[in-house]
Formats: sequence, C-alpha cells, structure tokens
Amino acid sequence: MQMRLLLRFISKNPEIYFLKILTLSIAMAALILVSVFSLNEFGYDRFHKNYDQIFRLIEKSETETFGRNKYSCQIPEHIYSQLNADRPGVFARIKVLNELRVLTSNSAYHNQQLHIADPEITDIFTFTILHGALEDFKENQLSMLISTNLAEQYFGKTDVDGKEISLFTFDDTLKLTVSAVYEAFPSNSHQNFGSFIYLNPKSLKTLGFNLAASEVYSLKADGANIGAINSKDKTYSGQPISEIYFGPRMDGEDVLHGDIYSMIILVSITAFILFLALTSFINLTSLALPHRVKELAIKKLAGHTRLRLLMSFIGESLFISVISLVIGMGILWLCWENIEAIEVINLPHLIVGQITTLILILIIFSLMLALSPLLMVGKFIRANAIRLLSSEAITFPRFKKVIIIAQLGISIFLIVSAIVINRQVTYSLVKEPGRNNYQVVYVNYPDNMTYEQLTALRAGWKKSRPNIVNVMAVSQLPNQISSRDLSTGIYSISVDSEFNNFFDLEMIEGGWFGPNDGDSMLVVNESAFAKLAGTAPIRGVYKDISGKFNLPEKPIQIVREGHVKYNFLCISILEVDILKTLAFLERYFESNGQKAEVRFMDKKFGSWLDYQIKLNAFTNLLTIIAGLLSCCAIYGLSISVVRDKLKQIAIRKICGADLIHIIYLLVKEFATNLFIAVLIFAPITYIILKELLRAFVYSTQVNWLDPMYPLAYCGMVIAVLCTWQALTLNRADLSGALKE
Repeated sequence: MQMRLLLRFISKNPEIYFLKILTLSIAMAALILVSVFSLNEFGYDRFHKNYDQIFRLIEKSETETFGRNKYSCQIPEHIYSQLNADRPGVFARIKVLNELRVLTSNSAYHNQQLHIADPEITDIFTFTILHGALEDFKENQLSMLISTNLAEQYFGKTDVDGKEISLFTFDDTLKLTVSAVYEAFPSNSHQNFGSFIYLNPKSLKTLGFNLAASEVYSLKADGANIGAINSKDKTYSGQPISEIYFGPRMDGEDVLHGDIYSMIILVSITAFILFLALTSFINLTSLALPHRVKELAIKKLAGHTRLRLLMSFIGESLFISVISLVIGMGILWLCWENIEAIEVINLPHLIVGQITTLILILIIFSLMLALSPLLMVGKFIRANAIRLLSSEAITFPRFKKVIIIAQLGISIFLIVSAIVINRQVTYSLVKEPGRNNYQVVYVNYPDNMTYEQLTALRAGWKKSRPNIVNVMAVSQLPNQISSRDLSTGIYSISVDSEFNNFFDLEMIEGGWFGPNDGDSMLVVNESAFAKLAGTAPIRGVYKDISGKFNLPEKPIQIVREGHVKYNFLCISILEVDILKTLAFLERYFESNGQKAEVRFMDKKFGSWLDYQIKLNAFTNLLTIIAGLLSCCAIYGLSISVVRDKLKQIAIRKICGADLIHIIYLLVKEFATNLFIAVLIFAPITYIILKELLRAFVYSTQVNWLDPMYPLAYCGMVIAVLCTWQALTLNRADLSGALKE
C-alpha cells in the first residue's frame, strides 16, 4: 500500500524525483569511484602484519648541492655493518637487480628485474607460503623465494619448490633452487617484490653487482636507534614503510610513488559532491512535503503513530537511495571506456579488494540520506490532522535560503579551486626548499645537427632557458649500453666533452679528456681498467655509475668522438614547470611536422609524472561532475523559488506582467542569494587557496580572473533555468494557485 502511494506521488511530481535520483546516482557513482581508489592509495604496504613497525633507512645529506636529491635510500655497507653489529637480526638489505637473463626448464627470459635480500627479510615482511618452507631459504645460500605471479610466468604453475633457475648477466651463471613460493604481494606495494634471492657476496659478484650500498629495512627501528652514527654531513633515520608511497622521492630507489596532496584534493572534491547531492536531496524533499499533507492527515486519522510515519519516510529515502545506487553503478558501466582511458585505477580489481569497506561506506551514506530529511518531516509528523488540512502551509523559508546560499557558494568554491589547483599541478609539485632537482630526458640525435651546432645550442639554452640545465650527446645511454667487443669483452660508448659534468663522474685516477687528447685516448671504469691496464692509452679511471641504475658493473670504455657517432641527445631539466619544458622540447626537435618523443632516463619518474597528469585529469572530471550537480541543484532551487513565489507571480501575471518581468523576478531572487554567497565564500575560498599554495616552494597565484569563470557559469545556469521556468509559467493557467 505504501509503495503504491509513493509511486502515485512520484507520477504526480516526476520533475522532483527525477532530480533526486539523477543527483544521487551521479554522487553514488563518484563515491564508488573515489572510495575504491582512495582506499587502495592510502592502503599501500599496509598488508604486512606489523606494517607500523617496519622501517626503511634513509640517508639525508646536510650539504646543499644544486640539482641533487639530498635524500637517498642507498645505505653504505659500512653503515649497515655497524647497525647490524649493534642489533643483529633486526636489519635486512634489499638490492634491485636489473637487466638479468633468466633460464628455466621452460624458456629463457631477458631484461628481468629481481631482488636479492638478507634471509632476515622473512622476519620483517609478511609472507604467505603456499609451497615449500621459509626455513629452507634461510639455510641455503643458493636459494630464492618466488611469488605466485613469477612462478606462473616462469613455469606455468605455482607448485615449483625445488625447481632450478639459472641467472646470468654477461659473464658467469648463477644457479638457484626455489625454496618456497609465496602469495604475490598486492598491487599496492611500493615495489614489485616478485622474488628474493639469498644475499651473499659471492652470488652478487657472479652476477656482476657490488654491495657498496643497498636499501636497508628494519623491524622496530627509528631515528633514535641510529642517531649515534650520524655525522656532520649526513644523518640517518627510519622511514615507516607505510609512508614510502606518499613520501619524498629518493636517489637510488626503484619504487612507486603517489601524491597525498592530490589525493586530499580528490577526496575533498568528492565530499563537496556528496554535500551538494545531500543538500539537494533535502531541498527537494522539503519541496515535496507540503503536497503530501492530505496523505499524512488521513494516516493520522487512521491511527498511524509518529514512529510509523517516520519509518515510512525513512523507507522511502532508502528506496530512492537503492535505486540511485543501481543507476550509479550503471553509469560507471556505461562510462567504463572513459574511466579506463584515465588509467589511474583498475576498478573491478579494486572493488573486489575493498568490497567490505566499500559496502560499509555506501551503507553509511545511504543512512545519511535516509535520516537527512527528518528535521523537516518531524514538523509534519508532529502537527495534528486539523493543522495539516488547514490552508496555512508548513514551509521552511530560512532553511531553504541557507541551502541556496550554501549550494551556490560551494559551486563557486569548487570551480575556482579546480582552476587554481590545475594551474599549480601543471606548474610545480615541489613542496620542500632545496628540492628543485633536475631530471634527465633524451631524444634521438637530430640528423642535421653538427657538433658546432650542439655547442652553440648548449651555450644558448643556458642563457635563454633557465629550466634547461645542460645538454650532452652520446652514442648509447649509460643505462642501456649494449655494444660489446667480443674479443676483449669491453663495452664502448662515444660521448661529447660534457659527459663527465653531466653525470657527475667521480674520477679515481687520472682525469677527464683534455683539449689536446687524441681520439685514441680512453676514460674507463674500474672493471675495464683491470682488463686494459698497460694495453691501451688510458686518460683516467672513474667510479662505475651502473649502481645508480641498479645494473651490473660492465667493463666500459669512454671514447670522445665526433657527432657522427651520436645517437641520443641527453638534456637535464628542472622539475619546476616540467610539463612546459617537455612541450618546448617536443616542438623544438619535431621532424616532418611530428613532435619529437621526449623520454625520461628515470622511467619511474616518467611514470610518476604520467600518474600526476592522469590524477589531475581525474580531479578535473570530478570538478565537471560537481559543476553538473551544481546545475541540478540550481534547477531544484529554481523549482523551489517558483513554488514559493507562485501566488506573487500569478497576481503579477493577472495584472499584465509579461515574460521579461517574470524572468526578472526569478533572477532577482537568485542574484540576491548569489551576492550573499559570494560575500561569504569569497574570503573563505581565497584564504584556503592561499594556505594550500603556501605548501609549495614554487607556487602560482590566485588571479582576480579566477572567480569570474564560476560566476559566469552560475549566472548562465541561473539565467537559462529562470527563463525556462518563466516560459513554463507563462503558458500555464495560474488561477488555481490563488485558490490555495
């Protein structure tokens, strides 16, 4: 019976309920989308049982050096030895091994990334062992742990304990036995730990890696535990593992990073979207209640208690919220291709992983929707049947005015914030003094560029392009050297004269090329020096830089040759305004009308920048949704204004008022509320944005033109909707309104 009454009332007021369901459906879709994404982002590395007691050691340089990151996660071996001597068994080293070749009984795999770690890592991280035993890994120095994902990739199954895996780089082969298979860590782990090789110096030497520095993880370690080893130039402290993802980027790391600033903005915009939907729902409910007084009066005369009437309204609200949830999920399904295009989230995977928490969030929001209109409903329920059937209507003029001002003010605040935040994200995300580091990008060496032109370009950009630090040409990238002399086993790379300054080579013996050195003169690393000493003219020996890229130490000789040998142009650029710099380089080196492909040498930074761009696009999408909901809210408010002023409009129309006068009456009501909203929210918006921008070292400014866009948008929406309402009223017979 109650459902039939509700459906009958909906059929008589389709406009109100359509707006209710539309706004709630959009809000529900946004809530699902942002909830699963936020839960995943804020849940990084929290799957370990003792995640709050796991720390990664970090080194901070107290010496200010331009362009260098003063934070590093590569802890020198002597520091680790000192810590481990004081507290044995608490610390574990982890080292990334890149460019490995893996041979199994099934096939061979190239350019693989694995991790090597002390056996104590099993006491720090949480492993769910499916096959084999952790004890076997701790006892066998030629063993490894392997995840289910990697086991499937290498063997096609997970039951592979006892199987052999061969690893090699460019010299010797290391044969290992799989001691145990653990369930793969979730995707929200700061590193893709697909395997752990038992760390011993002999295995590292076989693969061509050194143990001069590595990441060090600890259980229950903090700054107080290691303060005794701090020096004047460097300090060491513990970083909680749960803070790595949102923490600062560091030298020597190969981890995923997010941006907590952008996430807070994302969650805040979603909260405003929910607020707009909630206030719109309350406003539309209060708008519909006066038309249900006869229904309530009859129910009271029939003996319905206040509690029963209250529960019927709660049931109606829950019914509408469930319908809105279903439609919201349908909207997500229909927009699936657009969501995938953003590539920030894997929605089905995240929903499955966060299903319990997501259901709880949806239940809480649905209960808020169900309980939100009770303030107005209470006045109707408390009134007796005679009061309900009287000609004096129960209205909420002050409450409606507050809602109008709040919705208009929040709409303006959201749009202004989106404009300023988008400009700041595009400009800079640097939040700490001294963190204006540079990144190395590279492009293909232009075919028509001579060495003289390269020298002129380098000198010219240093004067005219402050965001471009340096330019240098090479035959091969230092992290991708592959040309090897089969007779000597030496890898060779041709460079220009700026190579040593560009990559800050540390010379051990001799020096860099001099102006009078011939083409036969070489600069080599330590590995190459051991093979070439006495057989070739060596100008200097430098400390190998392969460790910076987590690569094995190859014997490398550097040759200084002309531009005909160059394949790549390396460019170091500042992180501030980096998107603008990248766009400039793409245009500068374009060929045949096609923009040049500018790539980052640090692929993780490139991925992080792509993440920022896509996250910003995600934020802009939510801002558009908020703008759409603002439009719906203003539409609902226009209906409310029309119904409140219906008698006044009817009298004016009888007295000869034309369409323009009716439009003016409606717009004037909105203009007054819009002016009040601006007076209240303008200083609030300005103060909040100024405080947000203060967090950045290189910040943009709030321009006086920024609020003009939302004001123009709200003004346009108000004008259009008021014109529509006026046209509707102009065609309607309003004589009935005078009888009420």
